[in-house]
Amino acid sequence: MKKSLLLTCFVISIFFNGCEVESVEKQVAKEAEKQYELSLKGGDLAEISVNAALVAEAYKQANDEANYLKWKNIAKEAEKKAIFDFCDGYRNFIDNSKTERLAVKNAVEIAKKYGFVDLT
Repeated sequence: MKKSLLLTCFVISIFFNGCEVESVEKQVAKEAEKQYELSLKGGDLAEISVNAALVAEAYKQANDEANYLKWKNIAKEAEKKAIFDFCDGYRNFIDNSKTERLAVKNAVEIAKKYGFVDLT
C-alpha cells in the first residue's frame, strides 16, 4: 500500500512538473515577443533582427513548430533588412569619401553623431 501511494505521488509530481515546464517555456516565448515589439518601436534594424531570432528560438524550445517557423521567417526578413541597411550606409560612406581627407572628415562626423567627443 505504501509503495503504490509513493508511486502515485511520484507520477503525479512528474505530470504536474512537466506541465509547468511547458507553460514556462511558452511564457518565455511570449516575453520574447514583447521584447521584439519594444524593439520595433525604438530599436535599430539589427536589434529588431536579433529579437526576432530570439523569439524563434524561444518557440523552438517550447516545441511549438508553427510559431517557430513563422518567427524564423520574420527573423530572416529582419536580418535581410538590417544587412541591406548596413550596406547602404557603407556604400554612402564610400561614395562620399573618395580621398583620405574626406574619409577622415566623414568618419569624425559619424562618430560625433553617435556621441563620441574629441579629447584633444
